[in-house]
Amino acid sequence: MSLLVLIVLSAALLMAALVVSWWFAQRMKRDIESGAGPQGLGQPRTVTVPAACCANLRALSPETLLLQQGDQGLRYQVGSRPMAPAAVAPGAAAHSALCEAAAVIGGLYGERWTALVEPQGEDALKVSRLA
Repeated sequence: MSLLVLIVLSAALLMAALVVSWWFAQRMKRDIESGAGPQGLGQPRTVTVPAACCANLRALSPETLLLQQGDQGLRYQVGSRPMAPAAVAPGAAAHSALCEAAAVIGGLYGERWTALVEPQGEDALKVSRLA
């Protein structure tokens, strides 16, 4: 009798472990596919910023901007020009817009990131994290 009880309990425990493992794997798969973790590189996200920020970024360049926040501070690149510190952006409005965009993007990705930024509409940016 005790051997039968031991076998039944072992089978129940094995089934419970399989169910928990399946649930955990499904959750991880959903997180990876939704871009919730660092694996979400390259998946565009839309963020809201002040309308003046979008207008000033468009005035800086009609092209997509490359922004990088890291050890050297905030840097940006327009087209094929080399990366430059945000502090040397042409005009206070452009500098302010770059800093506002970086603050919003930093809220998504933390202290260190590289992203493509493109104004969308009057008060939104499409952000695609690269690193």
